[in-house]
Amino acid sequence: MNRAAICTITRGEILFGLEHLDLDATRPEQVEAIENYADLWLNDEARNHAIRINRQTFEPEVVQQWFSSARNAWNQIKLSRRGSAVGRC
Repeated sequence: MNRAAICTITRGEILFGLEHLDLDATRPEQVEAIENYADLWLNDEARNHAIRINRQTFEPEVVQQWFSSARNAWNQIKLSRRGSAVGRC
């Protein structure tokens, strides 16, 4: 979806549409809501969800807040593994 189309709806409208999805998206507007949210997420306009939250403080413990941060962290892991695998079969 192009950027101009995303700007015509609010973040609340996107989230409302996703909150009310069943297990599967079968109607075009449901698929569009997923696409819109994915665009926000890929552009660092929607945060990642924490994998684990501290039960006392409710602070995220395992999470990269943004997609680009997670992608960069993953690329660093891949690079470090390549270096450690040199010379192995």
